[in-house]
Amino acid sequence: SEAVETAVMMARQYFVEIGQPRRKKVIGRRASYHGAGLTGLGIGYQVARRTPFEEVLPSVFHISPCYEYRGRLEGETPEQYGLRVANELEQAILGLGPETVMAFVAETVTGTTNGATPPVPGYFKRIREICDKYGVLLVLDEVFCGLGRTGTLHACEQDGVAPDFLTFAKGIAAGYQPIGATMVNQKIYDAIVSGSGTFKGGYTYSGHATACAAAVAVQKFLRADGFLENV
Repeated sequence: SEAVETAVMMARQYFVEIGQPRRKKVIGRRASYHGAGLTGLGIGYQVARRTPFEEVLPSVFHISPCYEYRGRLEGETPEQYGLRVANELEQAILGLGPETVMAFVAETVTGTTNGATPPVPGYFKRIREICDKYGVLLVLDEVFCGLGRTGTLHACEQDGVAPDFLTFAKGIAAGYQPIGATMVNQKIYDAIVSGSGTFKGGYTYSGHATACAAAVAVQKFLRADGFLENV
């Protein structure tokens, strides 16, 4: 929850820092989960979890998930299906106004809503193209699927896609300590450092020494020779 919220907050601060304060809208996907806080519930779309809080959730526009089992049409190849649902993002951006859209948030591999559902080939490459075309930041949530679970350290490596933000947690410390993290690309980092100089977010136990020590130990294990090749 905190990792995703941090990514959204940092995305907003990035656009304020570079002089585009109108960019504040977020696009998510139906049948998705991004945490139990209000930000995560608003971006995600688990109806049972959202319902009691609908009146206070942030306004987020949602597009179709990449769920081939339910969504692919007869006679449509997986690649054609992926392009069709990815193009919903472009339609949403144009409908909302490209100059107002801040970020698109998605799980690289869908977790608790549809089971472990990987995207079809090419889906996230098209998503990345659309985000680049309209200056929208791409946030990939790998709290469920990251850190080696797909055979690469990050699941987005499977499709050769680099997001602007990458979130992960849970397995980062192998369950020994609660910890999450948000990775950002150089563009985001440079804009904040050369602007106000500090990120305006943070939590009471951010950077907890014991949790970080556990996380570092797990990362060393994940990077050991031959480990990921056997996943």
